[in-house]
Amino acid sequence: MSLFTSKELSKYSLTKALSELSSSAQHGFDGTVTGLEAEADQALKAQFRRLTNGNEPLGFQIPIAALAPLKAIVVNSALSGGFLVGQDLEAIVPALRSASVVMALGAQTFTNLNSDMGLPAETAFLSASWLSEGEPLPDAGDQVYAKTTLTPRRCASTAVLSKQLLAQNSLGVENFVRASLSMTLGTALDQGALSGAGGKEPLGLLANPGVGSITFSATPTRSKLISMQDTLTTANGGNLDQSSLAYVSTPSSASKLMQTSQVSGQARFLWEGNEWSGNVAGLPARSTSNVGSGNQMICGDWSKLVVAFWSEGFSIITDPFAQKKAGLVEIYASLFADVAPVSAGNFVVSTDSAAQ
Repeated sequence: MSLFTSKELSKYSLTKALSELSSSAQHGFDGTVTGLEAEADQALKAQFRRLTNGNEPLGFQIPIAALAPLKAIVVNSALSGGFLVGQDLEAIVPALRSASVVMALGAQTFTNLNSDMGLPAETAFLSASWLSEGEPLPDAGDQVYAKTTLTPRRCASTAVLSKQLLAQNSLGVENFVRASLSMTLGTALDQGALSGAGGKEPLGLLANPGVGSITFSATPTRSKLISMQDTLTTANGGNLDQSSLAYVSTPSSASKLMQTSQVSGQARFLWEGNEWSGNVAGLPARSTSNVGSGNQMICGDWSKLVVAFWSEGFSIITDPFAQKKAGLVEIYASLFADVAPVSAGNFVVSTDSAAQ
């Protein structure tokens, strides 16, 4: 259950919090934050201490859910947190879905974790049997399980905003700052999920040794693209959530496939739609530069990808002094998160470029 109600989140002002944080006259100390934003910070810190056996989080805490855009019906003073909105802002998912391809495609989200989390996934399925009344179910032996472990990894970014911008009593400015932070976090999640190298980063699908693979060898064909689906079918015995199946690649790959005919001489192309969102071999397709520079393609059941957060909030530290002559505030934002598939067999990647 979320710490905050939709009503509370609808009145939260990110720019007010950042403006008050950066208003300190003493180097090394935050300014005094007031109102709802201060109460949210205290609630998130109390939650963090509970989840981490008393550890204190770094910096001022801001709800991730407060990154969702605001649509105003009536707008009072932003500095008093008085937005009246026409939508609910209840969870991390709405706040980041539009900024993250993997979340938009249906990745599962877990929040408020307090340690490493193991996700057991069945790797051998037992078939169901039709039995007469009183007939015992045959013993088919032990099921086999694999386990994916998610561990908190620190993700951080910096931004520079003007004091004048943060002081504006404007819904447009509020949404501008929200969108900027949301896109930063969404991009980091996609990079980790798709092309992360492991270690301090999540192990992305492209680097995961358990993921299925195909090789295009030349310009992709419809047959090769369908072979990605065949690989998924074989790995999962046909038991796939069709509503969450999709292809993901780069804009360069999408551009190439949009110009490659399915059948020579016909005006039907391998990627139909636009360069960012389309359809490939009967499935939705999305493009993002976060797949990496190799223009590889991924196909899979995105509901079997897990995005984990170790808090409902992220930490903010402001520095209004480093660039004070220019009237600028440096902002450092960080959170603990991880991304991993429940089962690598739910995904297949191309070993080479889809933009050949």
